[in-house]
Order: sequence, then C-alpha cells, then structure tokens
Amino acid sequence: MIKDSPHQPPPVPPATRHGPTPAALFAVQVWNGRAALSRYRTISLVVFALTSAAIVIHGYTKVRMFQAQGRLLIEPESSAAGSHQGPAPSYENRTYDNTQYQIIKSRDLTRRVVQTLHLENSSAFNGTANRGRTAFNVLNDLGRQLAWRVRSESAGATPPGVTRPPDDAGVIDTFISLVGVTPVPDSRLVDVTVTSIDAPLAALAVNSLMDEYVAQHRALANAAAPATSADEARVTARRGMSDVRIVDRADVPKQPMAPAGPWTWLMAVAIGLTASIGVAQALDYLNDTIKTPEDIDGHLDLPLLGLVPAVTGDAYRLPASVHVDDEFGESFRALRASVLSRYADPGTKLLLVTSAQPLEGKTMVAVNLATALAGGGGRVLLIDADLRRPVIHQAFRLPNERGLAQVLSGQARVRDVVQRTDDPNLLAITAGRMPQNPSALLSSQRMKMLLSNLAHGAFDWIVIDTPPVLAVTDAMGLAPSVDGIVFVIGAEMTRRRLAEQALATLLSARPRSVCAVLNKVDFSRNKRHRSHGYQFGSRRYPGAAVSM
Repeated sequence: MIKDSPHQPPPVPPATRHGPTPAALFAVQVWNGRAALSRYRTISLVVFALTSAAIVIHGYTKVRMFQAQGRLLIEPESSAAGSHQGPAPSYENRTYDNTQYQIIKSRDLTRRVVQTLHLENSSAFNGTANRGRTAFNVLNDLGRQLAWRVRSESAGATPPGVTRPPDDAGVIDTFISLVGVTPVPDSRLVDVTVTSIDAPLAALAVNSLMDEYVAQHRALANAAAPATSADEARVTARRGMSDVRIVDRADVPKQPMAPAGPWTWLMAVAIGLTASIGVAQALDYLNDTIKTPEDIDGHLDLPLLGLVPAVTGDAYRLPASVHVDDEFGESFRALRASVLSRYADPGTKLLLVTSAQPLEGKTMVAVNLATALAGGGGRVLLIDADLRRPVIHQAFRLPNERGLAQVLSGQARVRDVVQRTDDPNLLAITAGRMPQNPSALLSSQRMKMLLSNLAHGAFDWIVIDTPPVLAVTDAMGLAPSVDGIVFVIGAEMTRRRLAEQALATLLSARPRSVCAVLNKVDFSRNKRHRSHGYQFGSRRYPGAAVSM
C-alpha cells in the first residue's frame, strides 16, 4: 500500500479566481506549444525530415544555372565634371544611385536588349526550356494538368505541354527577373548580372545591357545640356563618358552556380522546422480531448484535485503496492492532501468517483485514493457500486460472492459483506453477484438509507466507485447523497464535448461539490503543469491501473 512520506506536501488551498496576466498567458501558450510538439513528436520529426529533404533534393536536382557578371562605374554628374566642391550629400547620392539601378532594370532598356538579341526565340527566356524533374516541378506539372482538365470545356484552354507563342511582355518580365544589380560596398562600382541556363547567352545579355545603359546615359547627358560651340560639345561628350562607363565586361561563366550551398541547407532547416511546428499545432488544435489542467479550468470550469501519471502493466495489479515507483504513490499523496483541504469539515465524508466514459481509470483512482486516505490514518470504507462491471474485488483479491447487490436486494446484511484488506484502516464492500436491475437498486430507498447509516458510523471516509456517467445513469441517483464527486478525466482520451455532456448530467442532479482528477497523464510529454503544485518524473510509471 501507499507509504506515508516523512515530508508530506502541504495542503492545496482552493484556487482563487483572478484574471491571468499577459506574462502568464504567454507562458501557458509556450508550454502548450512545447507540449504539442512533444505530443506529436513522431509526426513532427517525419514532417521535418521530408520537408527538409525535399528542399535539399530540389536544390541538387534543379537545372544548372549560369551567372555572368559585368561591372559598371556610376558617378554623379557633378562629381565627374569636377564642379562640386567637397563631398556630395549622402541623401542625394543614394537617390541618384537608386535611380540608376532602376534604370538598368527598366522595361524600355531591357526591351531593347530583348529585341537586339532576339531573346524571344531563346528557350532560356521564353519559358520553353526543360526545367528538370524535381519534386516541385513534378507537383507543379500535375497541378497544371489537373487545372487544364477542370478548364477543358472553357474556351481557349491550352493543354499542358503545349506552349503558346511567347509575347514580348512575358519575355521582358522573365529577363528582368533574371537581371541583378548589386552595388559594390564603399565604392561607385556596380555589378550587373544575368542568370540563365545558357552560359554564352548570359554573358552576351550582360554586355548588351551595359552597352545599352551607357549609350542611353550619354544620350540623356547630351540632350540635357545642348552645346553652343565645338569646344562645349567636346566637354559635354567627355562628361557623359566619365559619368558612366564599363569597367569589366562579362566573360562566359565556366562553372554553374552552386546547386545547394549553405543558404539552401539553412532554408531547408528553417522551412522544415516551420512545417513541423505548424503540423503539430494544427493536430493539437484538431485534437479536442482534455489534455492539460488548463483544459479542465478553461472548458469545464472545475477545480483540479490532482494529476495521476499514466501506468502500464498488469491491468488488475494494485498500483499503490510496494512494487511501484514511489513517485506514483506521491501523486496520490498529493491528491490526498487536496481532498483533505477541500473536505475539512468534521464527520464522515462520502466521495463518489466516476468518469464520463469507460477506460478512463476511475476505479484505479478510487482504489488508490481510498488507500492513500487510509495510509494517512483515516478509517476508510471503499464501496464498489459498479454492479455491472465490478473490479475492486480483483484489485484487492477479495471474494465477490456477496456484496452490495445482495445487501440492497435483502439477501445479506452489511456486516456480512464488509471485508478487510491488507491495510487495517481500509475496509471494502465488493459489488457481489450482478443483479438484474442495477439502476433500480442503486436509486432505491434502501441505498439511501445504507449511505445515511454509514455516514453516521465509525468511518472517516466512504469512497464509492460508480459506473461512467454517459454509459448508465447509476451515478445520478447517488449524487445528491454524497459530499463530493470526484470526476476522473483520462488525459488525451476524453473529448471536450463528452466531458461537458457528462458534467452537465452530473450537475443536473444538484451535487454539493464536483472536482476533477486528470488521470493517465504522460509526464514524459507533459513534464510540467503550471497550474498544479507538484512535478513528477519524466517517464511512464510501472504498475497498473484498474481501468473502468
């Protein structure tokens, strides 16, 4: 049985209702997010691995691209003419530089390059080039085929794989998207790049673009200051040549761009993490089961008596035995402290233990709560009122020939069915042989008289194990006769709608008090619950729950 710890946890006072602070709300959200990741860690890891691998594979299998680079010198007009004294204002320089960068990528300038080089006939710019069989391209092609089938009856739908004649606007847009203009830090130099699958054409496009830009700049400089004499014409021409000039012409690139450099790996990790976190949060949002103390407080508005760890092993072995890790017993000592604090009035206290649905571990909680109360020195009577599926006799290895059913049917006296357990402070009344009308017996006047007589007897606590609320209505007839109801909720088992429905059913019987116990909590995935005063270990505990 549960052994008392020399250092008992302090009683837990009833929670006071205050509005949470923003910091507390943020902390709860962070812990909920971590719990969601831990809860769905396998799926999150799979999503992270697949997403990251897809991005890296795409980086290594996409079509090889070449980048040609040329270099321009762009100086402000006043600086080139030598008329400006002192450094030019930085704002004016930035404005002038940004203007020139936009001119290099302007549609009028790039149109002349497209027309000069006839880029509309090049597969690298008109959209007819083979993009390679990457995962993203395959998915894109499938999407295009599906969209074409949907629009096949509409006029003008083009089947996938059949390209329309390229238009100038589309080629110009493609060319502009492949042009890069990058200023060299701490200088008046500017790098002009063109990226293409055709290395010679990329170099030719860069040189043509720089030639067109320089020619246009000179023409604008000459037009802005008309010469009145031959000498002034020569000065103007020299000024236009000195404002902008080509420093390095582009050579044909020998090697393609790196298919998957550090940035590709960083992007893969970042997108993989984002996808895995998003999937975990989405699954957690769709999972409407009661998982944490915050769910009990927010959705059911019930005071929480305590948390009980998940257990594994023999289904009918008493979890509070000496074979179980002491930390499991500590959870019930904490539960006992909460019960003693909440029900501190003198006299015999009757507690009814139930749940919304089967297999949530209500019988295990009833057995161990009674054992914990007896271990604290109280005289405890445990009654098995689940006449349809009795289990308490199996937990304590007691005979079940006669029990509560025989007392209520007049076939036995109370003194004949009360049995001793290994703990001298804990007595038990088993369910007995299953009767034909369990609900009628539990709601009978004889049952009410039995509880009334026991309440005036020598016991400090009477713990009654009843069937689940949503399965049968047996607990409804007993609810008004007890001091409190312990509503056991299986973590990640009970859906909010079912828990709310069961709670509404219990409250309709007007009980004096209803408190919750969150059972089967996996502390390996929920290592800390801020709303509860105790923290247990981070592993599943051996032993077994008597599940009902």
